[in-house]
Amino acid sequence: MLGLLLATPLAAWAADPQIASLVDTDNVPAGGRYTYTVRVDNNAPDGALNTRLNFRVPSGATFVSATPASGNCVASAGLDEVDCNFGTLGGNGADSRTVVLTFRALGPAPATIGAVATLTADNDTNAANNVQNETTTVVSGANLALAKAASPSPVVGGAAITYTLTASNAGPNDSAGIVVTDNLPPAVSFISASGAGWACSHASGAVTCSRAGPHAVGAAIAPISIVGTVTAAGGNITNVATIAPAVGGTTDPETADNTATVDTLVLPGADVRIAAKIVTSAQPATAGSNVSFQIQPRNAGPAAATGITVTDDLPPGWTFVSASGTNWACSAAGQTVSCNRATLPVGATDNITVVATAPSNAVIAPTGSSFTNTASIAATSTDPVSGNNSASATVSVLPDGADLRLTKTKAPNPVALGSTLTSTIVVTNNGPRTATGPLRVVEVLSGETYASASASGSGWVCTPSGNVVVCNHPNAAGLGVG
Repeated sequence: MLGLLLATPLAAWAADPQIASLVDTDNVPAGGRYTYTVRVDNNAPDGALNTRLNFRVPSGATFVSATPASGNCVASAGLDEVDCNFGTLGGNGADSRTVVLTFRALGPAPATIGAVATLTADNDTNAANNVQNETTTVVSGANLALAKAASPSPVVGGAAITYTLTASNAGPNDSAGIVVTDNLPPAVSFISASGAGWACSHASGAVTCSRAGPHAVGAAIAPISIVGTVTAAGGNITNVATIAPAVGGTTDPETADNTATVDTLVLPGADVRIAAKIVTSAQPATAGSNVSFQIQPRNAGPAAATGITVTDDLPPGWTFVSASGTNWACSAAGQTVSCNRATLPVGATDNITVVATAPSNAVIAPTGSSFTNTASIAATSTDPVSGNNSASATVSVLPDGADLRLTKTKAPNPVALGSTLTSTIVVTNNGPRTATGPLRVVEVLSGETYASASASGSGWVCTPSGNVVVCNHPNAAGLGVG
């Protein structure tokens, strides 16, 4: 008996993979990145064999990345299409897969980008749920960037430092208003901030500069210059600045280049400076008298100054008497006075007093003369600011003696013909010395006839002779100044 065994074919596996959701980032700025999140499920109990996702993005976008990498996603050569191979997708949704695809909107804006996601499997029995479409709105975007430089670099402590900030717009759209914020290091004291077209302000170490748009793609934008004084004695100072769109401005699609940082090495330095003034009590001075000049050397830091020399050049005709000051060693050679010390600490207030004799009357003009005394300071240590290293004091000198002055008034004025007219004569001494010796006043009458003479106080004796009246005073006590 011949028996035949016939094989009965098994039922083919039936699967129903579908795109469960497709979500995008809407209102993406041109030039920015945006994502599509795709979730794939299998609604049937059997596994979906060789499950593949094809994601197509037309012109206006370019592929950046896909996560997770286990999706085995590969972009096309033109970066406008992505294929993901999931292998076998388990049944009943137990093996759901999610892929995040990141693209960059190329711009310009406004525009829309349409994407199509298509799912296939070898044993898919329901193709009706395998395709999804999504539209992304692209708004205007301007990729702002900021660059920064410091000068000088390295910088000496106590010196001025200039930060130059340069903004740019890489597009793809024009930028509206922009704002740059620079947070100065604690060791930099603000002086100024400016730039063509920029409005800058400073508060608590933060410099804010704003500029109205539009700023065309790639167009040059005037730089910002921020100037400050370095207060550190050494080390490094770090300055960080950022750029951002103004409120209501064009969205920046790429913020990774919105911060600029610059490090600057600080070398030790000491800002020595000087002031000078006259400290003689009687001013103006008198020819031949001693005059005291006070010289005020200072160190504004930030480091101690070394090898200090103060030089005082006395005016021509003056004679050196003395020079002294705490912690100073002073000497003179002709008209030059020199004072030295090894170090000058920050904030030290050790003044120098220089005493000199003013020229004699032979040099002084009848109405007085002015003389300028100039002092300067120098150090062997680095001085970051040389513009404050000299100072001058001007002293007025009057001839030695007594400057007598005579004033005369008549009353009444006008006067009637034949009536009495009184002449009042006042003698004063403008100094600078007390007038000694007898005083004589001679009055020559013109159109008048002498009647009498009297004087306030005592001592004046007046004698007429024709139209001349001579008044004498012994002035035994001297006529004081004033």
